[in-house]
Amino acid sequence: MRTPQEMFNQLQELKHERKSLQAVYRDALSSAGDYKKLTDEIKTMREKRKMIIQAVEADLRSELDRLDEIKNEINNDKALLADAVINQMTKGEPVTVVDEYQEKYEPVFTVTFRKEGSN
Repeated sequence: MRTPQEMFNQLQELKHERKSLQAVYRDALSSAGDYKKLTDEIKTMREKRKMIIQAVEADLRSELDRLDEIKNEINNDKALLADAVINQMTKGEPVTVVDEYQEKYEPVFTVTFRKEGSN
């Protein structure tokens, strides 16, 4: 069985290869004449879209502020739930939750890596 370091190294190599191939792809697109014209049109349309969004946001400022509050509450509640589940599991107790449709859910854990010292 491969070590985590070997698996990590393979992932890094694949990411570098993906980056290289994406650069080739972007270069090929930039040399296509119609592509440049379409990207300019898209840029103009995005600017118009942004102006419309800003106008709507100005009209719905209180609703959008409440939406931000709800998003923050959800994130905080998720963190509290994760802490509670970890505490319960470390005690050896099973953890399941049930939604309003009587569907059962079990916790799923993932592992990610970040550079040391970065937050």
